[in-house]
Amino acid sequence: DSLYLHADTLRLFFDTLQNPLEIHAYNHAKFYSYDMQGACDSMVYLINDSTLTLYHNPVLWSGENQLTADTIRFTIIDSIHTKLDLLKAGFIVSSLFEETEFNQIKGASIVGYIENNRLEQVDVINNAECIYYIVDDDTALIGINVSVTSEMKILFDQNKIQRIIYYNAPDGKIYADSDFKTEDRLLKDFRYLDAYRPKEIL
Repeated sequence: DSLYLHADTLRLFFDTLQNPLEIHAYNHAKFYSYDMQGACDSMVYLINDSTLTLYHNPVLWSGENQLTADTIRFTIIDSIHTKLDLLKAGFIVSSLFEETEFNQIKGASIVGYIENNRLEQVDVINNAECIYYIVDDDTALIGINVSVTSEMKILFDQNKIQRIIYYNAPDGKIYADSDFKTEDRLLKDFRYLDAYRPKEIL
């Protein structure tokens, strides 16, 4: 799967033997691949460490999921597995019902695990909050789960939330749609940035 990268400035750094060490992309950096897209002000790829770090308003899209944080870092483990760190103010959003409602996961930091370019699991660490719309097999709304806890684990299937596991005495409630106030449906610092998503090869 090819990755296409665009920015106002691209720089490649070499060692004394002319082996590539780092790639820097800054000012309006974006990348596109079939399964994942991203945007930020600047990014750095360390070739020896196989790490890609996105700085300054980074946002990543994987399937239906939008991921944001102060800083986002990928660590490429092998050709199949990648670890994803949402460092400080991690936030995951996925839209529902033609972008009228949103599943939301928020935490002080979030660690994600990607397999074959698909998000498989995320661990939310400290100050975990969640708004999750429970639907049946026909996508009819059953209820809205609102939960707060110190940590949670979210399992995905085909880039969609499959299961949420809560730790350390979670405080949660399931609301009927008619009982859940409009002003409570978005977590603090919510942003939906689909207008900035690269939709095709750059």
